[in-house]
Amino acid sequence: MIISELKIIDNDLCVVSMNDAKIIHRHRPFSKIVEFKKVNDNYIVVREDTKNYDTKKSNIYCLNDDLVLKWYSDLPLEKDSYPNPILWNKEINDHGTSWDNYVIDNIDTLTCSSWKGVTVSIKYKTGKITTSIFTK
Repeated sequence: MIISELKIIDNDLCVVSMNDAKIIHRHRPFSKIVEFKKVNDNYIVVREDTKNYDTKKSNIYCLNDDLVLKWYSDLPLEKDSYPNPILWNKEINDHGTSWDNYVIDNIDTLTCSSWKGVTVSIKYKTGKITTSIFTK
C-alpha cells in the first residue's frame, strides 16, 4: 500500500508518495491554487485564484484521488466567481439571526461568498448549491 499526501509543487497539486517522495499524480491548475482540502475519500475540493481564471467555469472544483476532475461547482450568477476563502464543513443557517449563527456545522457542505455578493453552501459530493443568500 502506498501512503501519500497532497502537496503544491511548482504551482501544481500533486499526490506524493510518503515512502520515496515521488510524484504519483499531478494536476495543473488554470491559474493558482489558493486552497484545497481532502474532504472525503476520493473527494479533493480545490479553490483557484480568480485572477486570469476562465469565468465560464467555477473556480471551485473537485478532483478524485488520482487528481481527475469530478465536478465544477455551480455559480450563483452568470460570470461570477469565488474570491473568498472557503468555510469548510459549514452550511448557511436559514434561521440565523446574527453572524454568530449565520453558518452551522455540516460535514457534507462548504460555504463560500461570491464576487457578486452571494454566499452559497455547496455539497461536497455534487458541487451543487444547496442554499444561497445575497449578502453584499
